[in-house]
Amino acid sequence: YDYNEIPLTLCSKDITAYDHKEALKDLLRCHHLPHAEGAGFTDPEQACAYGEQLGFPLIVKPNHGSLTVHTTFPIHDRVALREAIRIGQLFEPEIIVERFVTGTLYRATVIGREHVFVCERQTAHVIGDGSSTIAALIEAKNAHPKRKPAQVKNTTSHLIPIGEVLERFLSEQGQALTSIPEVGTKVLLSSKCTLATGSDLISRTTDTHPENKELFLQLAQILETDVVGMDFIIPSIRQSHRETTAAILEINTLPYVDLHEEPLYGPPDPVAKIGWDVVCKRLGVTTI
Repeated sequence: YDYNEIPLTLCSKDITAYDHKEALKDLLRCHHLPHAEGAGFTDPEQACAYGEQLGFPLIVKPNHGSLTVHTTFPIHDRVALREAIRIGQLFEPEIIVERFVTGTLYRATVIGREHVFVCERQTAHVIGDGSSTIAALIEAKNAHPKRKPAQVKNTTSHLIPIGEVLERFLSEQGQALTSIPEVGTKVLLSSKCTLATGSDLISRTTDTHPENKELFLQLAQILETDVVGMDFIIPSIRQSHRETTAAILEINTLPYVDLHEEPLYGPPDPVAKIGWDVVCKRLGVTTI
């Protein structure tokens, strides 16, 4: 079933307006928080002109969450920009054109305006060992006990799907399922970093630089909410956002806490328990 509220939102300000990416971008800009420069458009010509003025590489995405569907990146020229705008508007008329920020993608979740949890989200990939085919390397990754088929609902991490989409993606990189990557060579298996495509989840809460934690807490305080997820990009979460290029990309007002509860690698974070403790504290109920 769909839901629009959980107990943690009862004592919080309604922040669903900031699921709108341009509204969030305006808020981040106002408070001088790191963000990717960009703007929203409904007119394709205006969007294209803005993108060219902003400069390549770019990313184009719908203005509301689409789980990276109809999102195109990195965009390096005018022809690709026009096509990306067309694809984005297949999802909804209003799209965002913004500067493409390179780095590692993280999900930070703040509970109770004081607890921060962070996990790294890696696009599905394999690392060559010099002797195994890509198909064999995928089989080894898919053997992880936490990976289940995408249609299984009571699991967080999914199998890396093998089929025409993957074969075509590998072909575009000059690879095939039968290719044998050299030792240490990273081979991407998707252009999207989603659970359905077999992305990796790595717990990074203990690795997070204190100034990054302060950033996430600051945004939660500004939003006046007890629960919020933030997509954050930075070369390494161990670095301070003040010392490198970083950006808060978007927020999720009803974040999927299982990303932290059930990582593929690293210690799990007790987000649900702490969330319940916060609810009880707000209601004045003693927990056991």
